[in-house]
Amino acid sequence: TSNMIVADGVLSVPDYTRSCSCSYANQASVALIHDPAVEMWTYQRLRNHAAPVKRIGLNFGAPGDRRTDEGMFWLDWPSIGSDSPDLAVTSVPEKPGRFRGHSSQVQSGELKWVAASGIEGIQRLTITLAPPAENAGGQAGPPPAERAYTVRLHFSEPEERKPGERVFDVALQGNKVLAALDIVKAAGGRMRALVREFKGVRVTDDLTLTFTARAGAPLICGLEATAERE
Repeated sequence: TSNMIVADGVLSVPDYTRSCSCSYANQASVALIHDPAVEMWTYQRLRNHAAPVKRIGLNFGAPGDRRTDEGMFWLDWPSIGSDSPDLAVTSVPEKPGRFRGHSSQVQSGELKWVAASGIEGIQRLTITLAPPAENAGGQAGPPPAERAYTVRLHFSEPEERKPGERVFDVALQGNKVLAALDIVKAAGGRMRALVREFKGVRVTDDLTLTFTARAGAPLICGLEATAERE
């Protein structure tokens, strides 16, 4: 008998086996409901191509890839899941420390599943948004044209720290954009998402971030880069 019933967001599977004559009797009824707290991570078999990146998110320390309802595609970095587009990202140090929690631990802010993980002790990040094109002979072609990007940086303090215990500067393309960032002070406590947005960031090939520690080790949870119309 068909016993899977879907109605009003509930999948009900009642036990219809009381007349079963099998040699084992494992009887159970099951009901499944949607739980928004369950984190859904995935992977993608997409591959990069030579065109400049139009829109991307990097979710540092995450266990997999994810796409927002608005269509932003977030890649985990360092990649520890299955296949993902091979976006060129390098860091100093090469293997920064990582931390990861559950989005339910993040008390406030947008994209809690981005703020729940990150990398720590980072000094420099370089993301290639426009790989050099190749001509018909396989040789490197002319450099890509400069483009303007809107860059959004995501932070959250994972540890029990007081204001002043983790403070650092952040520079984009060599220009200081955040001076003496104190995540706990700015966000109002630990495990609270903090986002800072910067428009008109000029990128030819690589987007480079540098972090300078003042107290404690710099960290970052996520980065979004969206090409602006010019």
